[in-house]
Amino acid sequence: VFKCSYYAAMTTWSVALLRGAAWTPWALGGSGSTRFCWTDNYPFQPVSPEMRQFYLTAIGFHMSEVAMLLLEVRHPDFWEMLLHHVVASTCVCFSFVLNYVRLGSLVLLLHGATDV
Repeated sequence: VFKCSYYAAMTTWSVALLRGAAWTPWALGGSGSTRFCWTDNYPFQPVSPEMRQFYLTAIGFHMSEVAMLLLEVRHPDFWEMLLHHVVASTCVCFSFVLNYVRLGSLVLLLHGATDV
């Protein structure tokens, strides 16, 4: 129930954040194009405080998934899930650190919507 609520809230939040963004394509409810992920003086693009908060919330959730996996009773797919969660956490963290926030926000929207 928690994960479903989390993904529903994050998907709603990302749609609200990205609705007017120039890098959100029309297929995702925007009016722009993904080529704008690489413009505006990339990699020194400004990140809004709300986008930063959204991204840090996503990073925190992915890190908590790794911690919960390590604390729970081990299931037969433990190593596969550990690999999955570590790779996902690494991707989200590095996309934030390297300022791939525009592209990363689109990926978080798509993956969040499919997990609801």
